[in-house]
Amino acid sequence: MEIIFIWGMLGGLLRLGITDLINYHVFPLATLIINLIGACALLFWNNYLGKRLKLSSMVINSFGTEFIGSFTTFSGRTPIYN
Repeated sequence: MEIIFIWGMLGGLLRLGITDLINYHVFPLATLIINLIGACALLFWNNYLGKRLKLSSMVINSFGTEFIGSFTTFSGRTPIYN
């Protein structure tokens, strides 16, 4: 159960870090980049890497859902446009 919290926390922190690195004022570029990375990473993880490493389906699904899912959906900081 704790691993779910850890993967979710790490995915959210990674998103927060990338959002802080990318400075934007008009268009939410960080959100676009993060969601594109997440979509590609989830496909790569589920269809190639998880099977190549011969991991159980529970590990593949939990990492994809918790880490990559929180990476692409964490929305704790939204910029205020002037």
